[in-house]
Amino acid sequence: MPNRLFFPLLLASSTVLADPADTLLRQAEAHYGEVGREQALVDFTVEQAFRDGDLYVFCVDDSHRMSASGGFPRMVGVDIDRFNVGGRSGLASFMTRKASQAGDEGRVEYAWLNPASGRIEQKSVIFRRFGQDVCGVGHYEPVEETAASAAS
Repeated sequence: MPNRLFFPLLLASSTVLADPADTLLRQAEAHYGEVGREQALVDFTVEQAFRDGDLYVFCVDDSHRMSASGGFPRMVGVDIDRFNVGGRSGLASFMTRKASQAGDEGRVEYAWLNPASGRIEQKSVIFRRFGQDVCGVGHYEPVEETAASAAS
């Protein structure tokens, strides 16, 4: 996958995410606790229950590799930190630093390919530490909406 598909802003965000993203993340956290890490990561990647439109669960492990992705299953195993921009730390490094202990959470915004639209769009993610993984769910804002909001 070309590096140009990922342009992280890596900013802690005060943006309030829509309830569906937080709800899906809470469901994923409960599932991770119920079935264990290995089964949960498989389920997050392949089960429709962990996808809702352009919302999907993804996880990174402490080695900064994608450990689950309902939106991009082929990214599982890829070192996410290889997608750096302007010398800034990669997405996985940011997430694992911010959520270094169980229950820690954070927010991040970045541009990423939306699997529902096939376009690169701004994504706002809430993430939380689940055991060995940091998992997140986010919503996309179409480029036109982002540009229109900035102009207002």
